[in-house]
Amino acid sequence: MRLVENKRVELVDFGTVGKLRAARDLQSKGFVAPSCQLRIADPGIHEKGLLLASTDNWTLKGDSDNERENSKGILLFLADDTAPQSWKLELRESEFPLVRVDRRIPNAAMWARNDPTFVGIALPAIIAQIFDAILRAEFPDDAEWVAAWLKWADVIASGEEVPIGTDDRQARLNYIDLLLDSFCMRHNTADALLAEAQLEGAP
Repeated sequence: MRLVENKRVELVDFGTVGKLRAARDLQSKGFVAPSCQLRIADPGIHEKGLLLASTDNWTLKGDSDNERENSKGILLFLADDTAPQSWKLELRESEFPLVRVDRRIPNAAMWARNDPTFVGIALPAIIAQIFDAILRAEFPDDAEWVAAWLKWADVIASGEEVPIGTDDRQARLNYIDLLLDSFCMRHNTADALLAEAQLEGAP
């Protein structure tokens, strides 16, 4: 089994047809939703590792409560080494977008989901980056994650035409701005940020 995510690559040996292993421990603990590919290789001495066949890629999801919490929805979060930046967005063709959050923040992934400052400031920037890539057709619009984000956008900005693949930069910017306005209104981000600022400024 070949697992790939970001720059991490791991090969997991499940044995041979005559001697299969039901489970294996991963060496890397940093995988969130890696691309997986089942590979059949020649175990022979002279051509060991010769690839005989392989499946299409699919995305692996974790089964533990913690992994489900960090992987649910259309945006994944992972505590990681991002300094000097507090977060970094990764867009990948086969997996849902991943936000890596500075692991020095306690409960970083949950903090990113719930903190008014992150939700009100960082999340709109993340949404803008994602839709900039979608609208410029950097990824196929039938990719699972792209289709899911377009479905989400149709709920947030119902009835608006999505200018995918257009060369009209202003049309793309206008759509993203409208989408962000609708998102922020739905989540009351400006009021939540104001309340947070007043709370921190209180004597």
